[in-house]
Amino acid sequence: EMMDEQFFSEFPKEFSETLLDYCEAPAPRPDFIVGLEGQLLERQSLLLAAERSRQTGFQDRWAKFSALFARRRWQYAALLLLAALTIALFAIGPQRVLAQMQRWLGYVPGIGFVNLAETQVLASPIETTREGITLRVEQVIAGPENTQVLISSPGLSEKDLPWPNKALENPDFSAFLILPDGSRMEMKKWELSIGTGKLEFPALPTGVHQVTLVVPGLPLVPHGVLPENWEIPLSLRPASGELNQALFPQPYSPQDASDSHHGISLRVLDVAQTPEQTALHYQVEWSDPDWEFRFGLGSARLPELRDDLGHIYWQSPGASNSSVAVVAIPKAKDSQAAPTPSSTSYDGTLVFPALSLSASQGTLWVDALEFQVPVEGSFTLDLGKNPQVGEALALDANLEVEGFPVHLHGTRLRQETVDTGDDRSKQRTVLEFSMDPPAERDGFSLNRFSFTNGDRTIYGSAGMSFSNGEKVYKGELEFTTGKVPAGKIELELIDASLLAQGPWEASWAIPGRDSSKAALPVQLFPQAANPNQPEGELQPEAKMQPVVEEAFLSDRLTAIKLDAVGLPPGASFVQALPYDPVYFDPNHRKVDLYLQDNWGRRYDPGRNEAFIRPEGEEAGLNPGWMFFPPLQPLAQNLTLHVPGMEVFKPGEASFDIQVPQDVSFKPQETTVTVIGGGGPERQITETMWVSDFWPVDISLDLAGHQLHFTQARIERDEQSDTPYTLQLMSDPFAVDQGESHLIGLRFVKVAMPDGKTIRIDPALQNSGMISLPYGGVGPLEPGSSQVQAGVGLGVTAADGADLLSGSYHVELNGVTEWVPGPWELSFSLSGN
Repeated sequence: EMMDEQFFSEFPKEFSETLLDYCEAPAPRPDFIVGLEGQLLERQSLLLAAERSRQTGFQDRWAKFSALFARRRWQYAALLLLAALTIALFAIGPQRVLAQMQRWLGYVPGIGFVNLAETQVLASPIETTREGITLRVEQVIAGPENTQVLISSPGLSEKDLPWPNKALENPDFSAFLILPDGSRMEMKKWELSIGTGKLEFPALPTGVHQVTLVVPGLPLVPHGVLPENWEIPLSLRPASGELNQALFPQPYSPQDASDSHHGISLRVLDVAQTPEQTALHYQVEWSDPDWEFRFGLGSARLPELRDDLGHIYWQSPGASNSSVAVVAIPKAKDSQAAPTPSSTSYDGTLVFPALSLSASQGTLWVDALEFQVPVEGSFTLDLGKNPQVGEALALDANLEVEGFPVHLHGTRLRQETVDTGDDRSKQRTVLEFSMDPPAERDGFSLNRFSFTNGDRTIYGSAGMSFSNGEKVYKGELEFTTGKVPAGKIELELIDASLLAQGPWEASWAIPGRDSSKAALPVQLFPQAANPNQPEGELQPEAKMQPVVEEAFLSDRLTAIKLDAVGLPPGASFVQALPYDPVYFDPNHRKVDLYLQDNWGRRYDPGRNEAFIRPEGEEAGLNPGWMFFPPLQPLAQNLTLHVPGMEVFKPGEASFDIQVPQDVSFKPQETTVTVIGGGGPERQITETMWVSDFWPVDISLDLAGHQLHFTQARIERDEQSDTPYTLQLMSDPFAVDQGESHLIGLRFVKVAMPDGKTIRIDPALQNSGMISLPYGGVGPLEPGSSQVQAGVGLGVTAADGADLLSGSYHVELNGVTEWVPGPWELSFSLSGN
């Protein structure tokens, strides 16, 4: 108390009283904490869903091509760095405020905002190595509430561990701190991944500055595989004085960096820029106290940091992992953090790569904000007299969710086996249904809602997702006991989430930046020259080859736009390719597509931390653009090494296919190669549900290629948003790997039996993501010159649950071909 009185004596009485009132505010409701934890875990499971890349041969005449239809899951790192400190600052000198507040609030990558007033930190990382394995303590933040420790094992990956990894399936991690008196402090909780860990312990006793970290086993490493029983002594120092100045660079508080829509404001309160990253402390403020902010920023797109040079930055994947950089976020008098707002607000942190040194303005761009809202109401579902698994039910229910009319229709009952870990599984019985898309209202759209029948332990949810680039609305009802009741069941609404549509654009000026003196990006337009011909000389007869059309060079990336010359009439360049996709071998994935400067320094694609969107905000993906890291100093010439390219050739063709009404399915085991997904590259056996092949007779003369499709079947994937896919197989034909050959079919539209016409977005087919319909080519077996063409066509009814039988009319507008190189495309940077 004496220390508190001495500290607050330096501030006006009004400020002290306001701060004490804030500190005595009631804690969050227990039900809110439980709900928030569930939401964060749900979000984390979505963001950390592992991408599975499958490749295999044409065994059983379809296995490799069928793998092309597997849904891709993008892996993103979850950045949930939370802070909530809103303080009233009145009539205090800016220098005095800055000096005091720097002792209070800091930001640590991987941990979040911390109170520095009574905090000790690790002055520098400490590591120990045994048998070639290193355990490194990256940072320790020992504050008045807890002690957080970041550890890592540099270079350790899933490839170094056995598979299956039981430690990954059932994490059983332990660690503790030994205090100077010999007592132990047990760990409270942890966040783990292979090679990294964030550990939380209770607060250290007063006066303790040295502890020993004991780790019986490395994170997610099975017992007995790698060295165990690690002990690392740690010496801590106060986060103040000279150490404070060295570890806590001073951020700034931009003025008027805010944007508002629909009564919801997004503000950038503080910005911390280091050579490695840019940290944003933001606030979302809204008026309805019953609403809860959900899941962070963004909906269909991740939040973006933009600058005035055209750079776009996404959140740093490693920002929440091990890092020793510490950034203080003091609350100066001119900070936008106003006195405790009367409306509801949420504070958070986003971490991006470092902004360009030439940027003079930053902008936080967010497409939408999601809020969980309380709802009331109920509705009734009639399951009929004797519902059976696999049976389609004629659901027709209307309800209203937070003012949005909702129509549920088209159901089916299904069972699925869910892996619960430890070689165990359980059966789920689920009722699936579809929804009519709810109309947007006053800038808001209904995203999801949940409902239950507690007496019967029945729980369900419905909402929006994306399938084939389009929004779809689906839901499911799970019967946790496995028994499906007959007749009518009453369901009560629990909650709903609304999407507030933006975009929000909060911009600010970066202090100390003079745009007139900045080294601006360079934009070049190299001549379309023959790789073996000097620049400036005309080429009488251009051969088919890629050319560098445009180059964008900055301190944050190198962007190259390619086109092609010598193409047949009507043909167009699609993209450069690192390998022939027909003969792609997952065991030999050497990438020969790269950029090289005149010093022999190599730049690989995809290693950039920023990108540009040259065609504008609404433009689709242009795969002709390639992104590389920024050039190193003294580069004078660049050479792009291109193994091959994909070229589109136009043509017109169409066919009709009849999907039978009565289709039965049988299991078929397929061996596929799994890359990633929580383990090393490995062969696994998967079970598909497929129909028998039936004969068809479809001949296509498309862009100079004659294809004859002779077999068709239907594959059923219960986990897909479009469960039923028609698969067409062609007769085998020969191709020469050293020559141009067919690699894909392009579609323009599909007329469905229900009268709906699906028009195909060319940008989606160019994006590299699987879309339906899809057409590709693969070898009969690895290394064979005999290949087959295959077509995948979605044949799921509008309810998203049933097979849609009847006649389909499919129109194609061309093909894509692999054109082999290699080429070396060189151009000079001299004089620019």
